[in-house]
Amino acid sequence: MRSLAAGVALLVLCAACGSSLSDRGSGYVLTRGRELVGPDGAVLRLRGINLGNWLVPEGYMWRFEKGPQSPRQIQELVADLVGPDEARAFWTSWRDAYVAREDIRYLKKAGLDSVRVPFNYRLLTPEDRPGSGWTRASPSSTA
Repeated sequence: MRSLAAGVALLVLCAACGSSLSDRGSGYVLTRGRELVGPDGAVLRLRGINLGNWLVPEGYMWRFEKGPQSPRQIQELVADLVGPDEARAFWTSWRDAYVAREDIRYLKKAGLDSVRVPFNYRLLTPEDRPGSGWTRASPSSTA
């Protein structure tokens, strides 16, 4: 009986996956071999950019050849140089100014249709207890 139930469950799962993958009206982007296929069934060609170093500071982008490389090391360096309060203010200003609404408009005008935004989970959690719970972004940071 158990193997029959498993077989039926597998059959239902395969049927559900097969119908959803072939359903062009699903509204999802799917894969066909090595290609991305849009909801209309046409091959999807993405033209995008990566906004690295904005929310995840990277040593090579700061041109630190022999200095800090990881986001944590870079943040610690800034705090050591200017103190923890000024470092917090610096990083807030950095995140707010690194990419502006005008930049996104320019990317769209240039023909780009996708943006990759790397970020660390620590941006979404309380500073004194990383990973302990989610916080809501302030309205000014989502504008």
